[in-house]
Amino acid sequence: MKKILLTFFGAFLLANCNNPQNNQVERIATIQENDTAQKDISTVDSLLEKVQNVYDDPYRVINNFEISFGDPFIDSLHKAYSEKGAVSFKKNICMGDNCESWKTIVNKKENATLYLFKGDGSEYGFSNDQFFLRNDSLAYVRNFTVGIDTWPTDSTNTKWKIEEVVYHFQDKVPHTTTRTVFTNALEQFDYTLRGVKAKISKDFNTEKLHQEKSLELKQLLEMKEIED
Repeated sequence: MKKILLTFFGAFLLANCNNPQNNQVERIATIQENDTAQKDISTVDSLLEKVQNVYDDPYRVINNFEISFGDPFIDSLHKAYSEKGAVSFKKNICMGDNCESWKTIVNKKENATLYLFKGDGSEYGFSNDQFFLRNDSLAYVRNFTVGIDTWPTDSTNTKWKIEEVVYHFQDKVPHTTTRTVFTNALEQFDYTLRGVKAKISKDFNTEKLHQEKSLELKQLLEMKEIED
């Protein structure tokens, strides 16, 4: 009986000696798991923040027109006409994957109209377009687009193409100016394209291009909201 008790007591002591070590191992494993989980959460939060920054950029938000578009002529017209002209809005008009909002400013005194469009194609990119009409004819058009140039792979990020094309229809010598930039990161990108050199082209069919841009404006204005 005594031998049995000694054996039991020895086993009890051994168990008490081993338990703290086991508990310590378990605690370390738990801490490591928590650290890993925390790092995963931090990574996800960081990615979400980057995505949120991309989608919340005032240049992209389709109902925010109180921005500098980066075109001195359009920006000056926008400021002057907003103070003197008749302003109206159309917001959140969707067709397929793309949603558009636009601001119209009519200056009756100058017989001029300025349209400012902002479109969002979700993960495919977005656009800012301005059309200026004088005496019911297109005088100036600016198309600004952010779209996918190269799709991502397992080892590469999405390559984005940012391009601005401006059509000067009523200048003495009609011409277009183009600025193009490529980037793999849209967060904190300067969409005014400051410092980007423009390529000038004067060799194009003005009448044909004028008709194409007039049709483009007409189609934008005729967009109808698609109900789910």
